[in-house]
Amino acid sequence: MLLSGIDPDRGPLYSKLVALYASCGDGESSALLFRALHKPTAFAWNWIILASAFRGDHSRALRSFAQMLRGVTGVRPNERSFAYALKACVGLLDINRGKELHCVATASGLEPDVSVANALIDMYCKCGVGGGVGLELARRLFDKMPERSVVTWTCMISGYSCAGNLEEAWVLFESMKCAGIVPNGFTWNAMIAGYARNPEFGSAFRLVKEMKDEGLEPDLVSWNAVVAGLSRNGRNLEALGLLGEMITTGIRPNAVTIAGLLPACGKIGSLRKGKEVHGLIYRAELHANVFTETALVDVYSKCGSPGHARRVFDRMEVKNATTYNAMIGCHGKHGEVEESIALLGRMRREGFGVARRSHVHLPSLCLPPCRFGR
Repeated sequence: MLLSGIDPDRGPLYSKLVALYASCGDGESSALLFRALHKPTAFAWNWIILASAFRGDHSRALRSFAQMLRGVTGVRPNERSFAYALKACVGLLDINRGKELHCVATASGLEPDVSVANALIDMYCKCGVGGGVGLELARRLFDKMPERSVVTWTCMISGYSCAGNLEEAWVLFESMKCAGIVPNGFTWNAMIAGYARNPEFGSAFRLVKEMKDEGLEPDLVSWNAVVAGLSRNGRNLEALGLLGEMITTGIRPNAVTIAGLLPACGKIGSLRKGKEVHGLIYRAELHANVFTETALVDVYSKCGSPGHARRVFDRMEVKNATTYNAMIGCHGKHGEVEESIALLGRMRREGFGVARRSHVHLPSLCLPPCRFGR
């Protein structure tokens, strides 16, 4: 189309192609077509902002929004523009940029729009990590909204849940139902995740049961929250027991599930369970990244199998300093002095350096040779 001489500004075709390429993850082609537009529509601008945010290039998304705001092409931001730009602020955890956008939205008369208000509440909750000012600003905005959607309620409940304020999250959850708004899966998961992080873990199970009673099946997010919560609260056998139940109900575990299960295997020192989870990674064709594989090294070490740990280590395509420290510690723990010292040298040769944590293992490396007068 670019070579054929078709006028890019004739009809919406180019704008739709910008959206098509952006939605397929081809940011380069999307940007190329966008630049060919002499008068890009708000639709095209919004897709450029959203595509950058999806790719993780949040700074570029905000730069595109700023260009749009300056009106260089005669198009001003609309509700979607603000919502997408606020997503970029969340990606950067930049509450100050979010506040600036809030001021601009208010000046533009868009703050009362439900989608903009929802995006603002979400931004304040997520950027104000641990609650505090961000949560207060979100609640202030929430309280003055004349209309609230299920997304509005869910964002606010999730904010309190993540901040550990489960009492306020519960009050809102009940108020939501009294207002005639039916909680969706995201709302239930926000509540389940909050209680799963809490020592009073029984409430998380109760919520899962209530969710089923309401006709909603717990999804992967629900299960992962419960698995992680059980593991975090030392209920390791129960966490591992849920794996079979997940698979039976047709829920396919993902990398987040594995991240919750591996520490449980290490804590109970069960080599059999460790092997089961290791096998699951490959059977489910999960992408085993450096963090998952390093956790496997640690699990096999704690389960008394340095041989399995070393096989995982040797097959790893990517290693970091934490990986080396885990393997060095494993050899040291099991009296394999020469292997540990060799790995220390290899770690240095591969440019990782020998950090203080690596030296922590040295006393355990020296003890076995001392026993033999070495």
